[in-house]
Order: sequence, then structure tokens, then C-alpha cells
Amino acid sequence: QLTPWGANRRAVIVAAGDLASDSYGDSDVGELMGVLDFSGFLVLGDNAYPNGSLAEYRLYWAPVFGRYDAKAFPSPGNQDYGTPGAQGYMAYFDSAASNYPRNSAYYVFEMGKWRWFSLNSEIPADSSSAQYKWLSTQLSVSDLPACVGAFWHRPVYSVGAYGDEIMHPILNLLAVHNATLVLTAHDHNYQRWRFPCIHLQLRSRSMKLLIRSWIRSICLMSNGQM
Repeated sequence: QLTPWGANRRAVIVAAGDLASDSYGDSDVGELMGVLDFSGFLVLGDNAYPNGSLAEYRLYWAPVFGRYDAKAFPSPGNQDYGTPGAQGYMAYFDSAASNYPRNSAYYVFEMGKWRWFSLNSEIPADSSSAQYKWLSTQLSVSDLPACVGAFWHRPVYSVGAYGDEIMHPILNLLAVHNATLVLTAHDHNYQRWRFPCIHLQLRSRSMKLLIRSWIRSICLMSNGQM
């Protein structure tokens, strides 16, 4: 059940992926976040290198980003699945992030006037998958707001080395339902895409796909405006 967000309450969101390790500039991101007045932190996967173990979350994530756990809405990446079943990811956020539904591979929440979907690019996402069917049901509700966002780790499209088709069916599904914004990470660069036509004859209003990753991966949103 979704928790209602106050009608007059403003929401500001930051998003980042490919974060905590012993070598990246994650401390720079953590310090920048410290001066921002934000409501939610969308975590785009590969959150604790190299294998997303609970020990690595405690060693690398907690000292830099642990202070933001109460505002975190996580999603997992391939590094998190370096630990079988992403058990380190789940164990850490189960205990530390109050917004994370226990042991969830994907979930939905509301913030501001937006409905957000934290999805999982590391598990099946084709039209026969449990994740796709769940999302289809969620997007078919009568009270779906005008502003719908989703985030996961692997980008469908990229001019870098790591575009991945696994989430293409879900990207199309979001387009059918006029989703507004998708955030991903993984490719360690910055890209921004617009899709007036997602696939073949499938048309919807323009969708924006943002690929945010590595240490320059802060995305700020306020009242549905970018």
C-alpha cells in the first residue's frame, strides 16, 4: 500500500549509481549531497564494490552514504549480484533503509506528485517474467498519476560500451503508459536521450531516458521539473 504524500509538500530527489568502493571519488558525491536539501535518494545500482557483500556495504557504503539511508530508495546492479541473490544488498538495506520493502527485488513508492518504480535489470524482464507482469498491473491502475518515473541499473541504450537489451520490454511498457522519466547507471558516463517513438510502430509522448553513473551522477528534480 502506497503512503500518501502531502498535497502541498515539495519533493527534491537526487540520484546516483556505481558508487561506493576503495578507489572511486564517492566521498565527493557524499559531501555534495550533504549540502543539498533533498527528500529522496534514488540509488541506481552497483552500490558497493566489488561484489556487493554485506561487509563491503559496511566498509565502503556506510561511512559515506550511510547518513542518507533514511532517504534512500535502492535498486541493485550487477556488482551487487556478485554476492549470490544480492543478499548483501538486501541485508544492508533491509536493516538500514526504512523506505526499502524487505527482501524486495523491485517495488513502487510515491514522492511529490510522482509515482516511482525501482526495478531490477539483473533478473528476467521479458513479457513473461514476474517483474514485467507486476509492473504492467501497477501501470494499469486507474489512479496512475501524470508523472511516472522508473530507475534501474543497466541502460537499454548507450553510446558507451554497456547498452543492454534486457530491460527493453519494460522500457516499451513504460512508454505505452506514458511514463515521464527513466534513470539508469552502469556505463560510467553521462548521457541523455529522448524517445518520441520507442520501438517500431509503438508511439507515446516523449520519454526522457537519463543515464547517470559514477561520481558525476547526481540528478536533481523538483516538482516534476528537470
